Amino acid sequence: MINKVQLWIDNWHLSINVEKCVTVSYGRNIDSSHSYHLHTGTQNYEYILQKKDSFKDLGITFQSDLSFKNHIEDKTKSLQHTWYYKKKF
Repeated sequence: MINKVQLWIDNWHLSINVEKCVTVSYGRNIDSSHSYHLHTGTQNYEYILQKKDSFKDLGITFQSDLSFKNHIEDKTKSLQHTWYYKKKF
């Protein structure tokens, strides 16, 4: 699948910020020894994508265990912070 994404990027002459790209694996039997690579077109550099247990996209925190615990905690803290300052003034 990552090869298809790479071909699509190259075909449309797009660039992506590979430093912001991560991999997250979902499932029970995950092969953690495998790594994913992207090639940057401008310098022909092969970038190994960072493995993570969670990542944030469009304000939502996704976790490898498919729970939204971290997302709910972040939103709760943000709401409490906002509530505190509105109550203060």
